[in-house]
Amino acid sequence: MTNLRHLRLHQVNISSSVPKSLANLSSLTSLILGGCSLHGKFPEKVFQFSKLEIISVQFNYLLTGILPEFQSSNSLREVILDLTNFSGKLPNSIGNVNSLSRLSFYGCNFVVPLPSSFWNLSHLTHLDLLSTHFTGLVLPSTLGNLAKLDSSQFSGKVPSSIGNLTRLEILFLNNNSFSGQIQNSLGNLTKLETISISSNNFSGQIPASLENLNDLKILDLADNNLDGVIPSSLFTVPSLNVLLLDSNQFTGPLIIQNISSSQLEILDLGENKLDGRIPRWLGSSLQILNLQGNNFNESIPHELFTYGSMRNKMRVVDLSHNQFQGRVPQSLITSSKLQILNLGHNQISDTFPFWLQSVPQLQVLLLQSNKFFGPIWHPTKYFGFINLGTLDLSFNNFNGSLPFEYFRNWGYMSKAPDGNKLNMTYFSKYKDVPNQSYAYKYSVSMMNKGSEMELWKALTLFKSIDLSNNRFDGEIPSSMGKLQSLVMLNLSSNNFSGTIPSSLGNVSVLESLDLSKNKLSGRIPQ
Repeated sequence: MTNLRHLRLHQVNISSSVPKSLANLSSLTSLILGGCSLHGKFPEKVFQFSKLEIISVQFNYLLTGILPEFQSSNSLREVILDLTNFSGKLPNSIGNVNSLSRLSFYGCNFVVPLPSSFWNLSHLTHLDLLSTHFTGLVLPSTLGNLAKLDSSQFSGKVPSSIGNLTRLEILFLNNNSFSGQIQNSLGNLTKLETISISSNNFSGQIPASLENLNDLKILDLADNNLDGVIPSSLFTVPSLNVLLLDSNQFTGPLIIQNISSSQLEILDLGENKLDGRIPRWLGSSLQILNLQGNNFNESIPHELFTYGSMRNKMRVVDLSHNQFQGRVPQSLITSSKLQILNLGHNQISDTFPFWLQSVPQLQVLLLQSNKFFGPIWHPTKYFGFINLGTLDLSFNNFNGSLPFEYFRNWGYMSKAPDGNKLNMTYFSKYKDVPNQSYAYKYSVSMMNKGSEMELWKALTLFKSIDLSNNRFDGEIPSSMGKLQSLVMLNLSSNNFSGTIPSSLGNVSVLESLDLSKNKLSGRIPQ
């Protein structure tokens, strides 16, 4: 079929090696074989077809190959090799392919260095070198047509000439070794929709010029060494959906006049040195709020969950590891979509918030290491947590006994281990950028088997109850045996008495059971 011009078998499960005869199809203009489970070595001669414009073989994880020498007569516009096993060096002759507009080598095994001729590719609009093994400095001003740039393994300082890439829409420089200040010239790139430069060594303050980027949807500066006060102008960028500034050195109070003009949905300021009060209108449009690991104090403002005319959309609220005082605001009951509430490691002094049972989707409730007191059961206020999968009340002053049927309405934990049907995938994917999935990772630290463990995607699978280090008494409720999918149970350091209920033997997936430092007696159930 030597006259064949288009061969497109995208996501057809071929599961074979690439036939050598593919090198005979010299009339091809497009070859699309993505996700075909191909393996073996790809014939390099294909890249030299004079009429070939598009070659896409991504997501063939076992497919190997190298790039050959290129002639100036080459017509290639797009070369997409993402998540294949292509390796070796890029030939210097790649600079001859003037028509190239898209190069995507995500997750390949190409090695250093990038050839100098690479920067002659002045028509590139999309460049993806993420998770490759190139090193050195990228971003010369000659690539003035770039609309998307992904790279990794690069170091040095980002030059101010990045401000010349005026067509740039997506900038991914995560997990590199860039240092120095964030260039003020980024404010010139008015088409930018995504800036993601987390996990580098950037220092200094956030440039005020970023407020000029009216189309900016995602700003991820997490895990750097940035300091100073967070500019209040960031919260007025009209299109901003995601703002991630966690794991930096930001200080001072959070000064926000009003964010009602913004579309902010995910805000992560965790692991900084922020202090003072939370602005009451912070939660007006948020779905995920993470302020853990700061020095916020005073009480949690009840307006945080009621501000604005729209019903609050909060799904995750993490205010842990701060200095919050006072009581848990009952305005949280308006958060009908709330799935995770983490108030652990604060100075909150309150009775058990029975009213949280009315929050229909609540799955994770963490109140450990505070000053809570009193019973967690009341004959008229208690009807159970239907969807709760993780409860941590440890290191408080809760007391009283738990009745025989205390856990009878905990339907979510009572399901078989494979009965987890609730969807919490939004924690790891954010898809508001065209042709781009964006990962936001939310984690929780929990004690298990005597060690602190960090839970990421496993959070919804790790069903646990920790009531340790309180003053509970009476017998352990036999209804705990109904919690079929419970993985961890810690009732240690209380005043429980009587025997260990034999019904606990029904919890077949239990990995960790701690009943130490109580007043239990009798025989251990077989």
